[in-house]
Amino acid sequence: MKTLLQNGLRAWMGFVARRAWLVLGLVVLSLGASGWYTVSNLGINTSTANMVPADAPFRLAEEAYWDVFPQNDDNVVFVIEDKDAFEADRTAALVADALQRNTSLFTDVYAPGIGPFFDRNGLLYLEPDALAETLDRLAQAQAGLAVIAGDPSLRGLFEALSLALEAAEGGEPLPPAFQAIMQRLADATRVVNEGGTPTGRLIPGVLDNDGSSIRVIQAKLRLDVSQAISSADGIEWFRAMVNERRAAGDIAATTTVRMTGEVVMGYEELQSVAQGMALAGLVSLTLLVLILGWGMRSVRLIAASYLTLFIGLIWMGAFATATIGELNMLSVSVTVLFIGLGIDHAIHFCMRYAEALANSGDKVLALQEAGGDIGPALMLCALSSAIGFLSFIPTDYRGFADLGVIAAGGMLMALIASLVALPAILAVFGAPGRKVWRGPVRHLNPGTRSKAAIAIIVLGVLALPLASGARFDSSTIALKDPESEGVQTLNDLTEDGGNSGFTANVIVEGRQEAEALAAKLEALPEVDWVMTPADFVPADQDLKLDMIDEASLFLWPVLNPEKVAPPRDQDLIAAAENFVTRAQENRGLDGNTAETVETLADEVRRLLESGAAVDRLKTLQNAAIPGVQAQVGRLQDAMSAGPVDFAGLPPNLLSRDIGQGNAWSLTIFPTGDMSNHQEMRAFSDALTAAVPGVSGRPISEVATGEIVVNSFITASGLALTLITILLLVVLRRITDVLFVLIPLALAFSLTVGVTVLTGMAFNFANVIVLPLLLGFGVDSGIHMVLRRRDHTAVDAMMGSSTPRAIVLSALTTIASFVSLSLSPHWGTASLGILLTLAMSLIVLSTVIVLPALLRWRDGRSTALGDSA
Repeated sequence: MKTLLQNGLRAWMGFVARRAWLVLGLVVLSLGASGWYTVSNLGINTSTANMVPADAPFRLAEEAYWDVFPQNDDNVVFVIEDKDAFEADRTAALVADALQRNTSLFTDVYAPGIGPFFDRNGLLYLEPDALAETLDRLAQAQAGLAVIAGDPSLRGLFEALSLALEAAEGGEPLPPAFQAIMQRLADATRVVNEGGTPTGRLIPGVLDNDGSSIRVIQAKLRLDVSQAISSADGIEWFRAMVNERRAAGDIAATTTVRMTGEVVMGYEELQSVAQGMALAGLVSLTLLVLILGWGMRSVRLIAASYLTLFIGLIWMGAFATATIGELNMLSVSVTVLFIGLGIDHAIHFCMRYAEALANSGDKVLALQEAGGDIGPALMLCALSSAIGFLSFIPTDYRGFADLGVIAAGGMLMALIASLVALPAILAVFGAPGRKVWRGPVRHLNPGTRSKAAIAIIVLGVLALPLASGARFDSSTIALKDPESEGVQTLNDLTEDGGNSGFTANVIVEGRQEAEALAAKLEALPEVDWVMTPADFVPADQDLKLDMIDEASLFLWPVLNPEKVAPPRDQDLIAAAENFVTRAQENRGLDGNTAETVETLADEVRRLLESGAAVDRLKTLQNAAIPGVQAQVGRLQDAMSAGPVDFAGLPPNLLSRDIGQGNAWSLTIFPTGDMSNHQEMRAFSDALTAAVPGVSGRPISEVATGEIVVNSFITASGLALTLITILLLVVLRRITDVLFVLIPLALAFSLTVGVTVLTGMAFNFANVIVLPLLLGFGVDSGIHMVLRRRDHTAVDAMMGSSTPRAIVLSALTTIASFVSLSLSPHWGTASLGILLTLAMSLIVLSTVIVLPALLRWRDGRSTALGDSA
């Protein structure tokens, strides 16, 4: 059978050599058609949910939830943050309005905490202690606020600051808001003195506590399924809108506006993966030039190998388009994988061709000898690699299955390119300009090699117990680029205590059932608290309303000011001069406050001494007074709060939590750290055991992780079984099969051991390494065992082109895997790291352990009087 195949391959090589230009012409036509077909039809799917079966329980629960609350699917979360709560509110209102206007891209805009209802009742949502603190600050600032409310001008502002300084001189604390006003006013006055116009808000929020203020808006993004990346238009439009409004001064420089959510992180993940793939492709192709230059020493052979690689790559793209139709976040890495694995066949063919050419000097005979000798091994290696990839198909994880189909097809395309295009290219290029085969490769002497083989075997055996410590991280967030906007924003929200990305949801019927289930779930140690729509009604209202009513009494002059006539030019001058005088006379302030007062007084004095004092004062007033009026109006609204009941809640506040048929959504917050896999699993297990139909990120990630692990076990078992059967059929000797598998087992054990020792977890991306080992990991052993049969001794085989080709092929494969590790996407990077480690261990085991095993068998056969 082997002789028949070899004869057929020799005949084919002769035909290709004689019809090289015809073959290449047909190849070029196929490349044009394949490239056009791929570019026109291949899509990209950034969803990780679609990688698992649609009938998985957690997927059914998610679909049931989205059927009732469709507005909560495909959401973008917009996070607005500023140290000034008023500025955060203003920007959030601007963002919400822009989203609501762009109905072609966004629907169901949800902006809790923004609007007339919260302007009036916002204080009721503070905890009693926080409310008391806010009202105390208002009491301290009451005198100055009354002046500003009655005289909302720069004159009134200077008078209020003078009163504050006078009170401070008498021993009263300076209100924090007035300290901030003086600092901002000093900065703004400096800008005016330098001929500029102040931007941003000069008057800080009198109702706001210290610290950063965050506002969160959600909106459903209309996905454009006609595009390769369906979310691109909406995300890029929003970024452009924010940049434009910021440039126009509508968004302050101190305000950050960011996005997160599954849609955004999926879009950014694709960008980081694409960036990583582009970098990996460039790096791997560059490294290939260096490695092939060292190993082949022939520009023609290197060029032929590269052309063969690109031919197979284009054919693989068309195959992927025809069979799968789209790439997912895992299968997109197949391009770089192909660069490393696809060139393997070309290297072995070229090395054998170079060896034959050095012996015969005839190009056609060399092609025929190379094709006949190496062709069966290439076919077997392609088949074993394809089996390793195809073992993913029966699994439930579509990420595996899609990658398996595409990569298996890629191995077939690489084989065809090596047996069809490569001989034609070599025939056209002519013979290499110099003899590239330069004798046997230098190796360790047999004794040293045997000791090294024993050491590797011992290490492999010792690593086996470590396998039980291997762990799987089911977090999809951990795979993404940690520097991306979506991931950073989600992490910040989580650190702020909201656990925004890791809550769970369950649907119940009506308020009574919601409150009963919430009480049941809150009794679980894994649950922090459960939010129901009823929680939008402020708690402790009687106490808070009494506190507000009491504050309204001492704030009466602020809430009901006596208006004075607008200031004249000389009034502004007099107010500024009076403030400078008061600032100079002031005593008893602490160091920082005294420095701020002195800075402001110096800037105002500089303004008064300029030749355009009135104009500059009016410029400063135009910048400051809108903030003054806004703060007074905000305070007046807040102090008019009244009782809030469930019926009085605005409909848009409840729209995402109460659906048709009186369906109520409960949001369940965990107590544990959801970045810890064990705590996430505990939370998920507790909820799924307590209530059916629960959904959310913790549930889906844990369930998906189980599917991936089970798929890995299935793929590994299937690949091992099929490859063992294949080796038995082809090699027909049990010891040869074992000798091919032993280096693979050692590499497998050592790879897992290293991950345990270094703390690296397996994840959704890099877990494919282990089944892949079973596919392409046996290739080197196959080449070595088959070549050993052509020689009478192991040392003669080690002096042939095969070991050199194995090392050279392994180096090119490792180069492509190393390039993957440079990706900003951790899933891709961790895949590259593990593939590099695994492939290095495979080639080390193959060139050290396998020859030692073969020599041992030869020696044993000789001792028994049997021929090897």
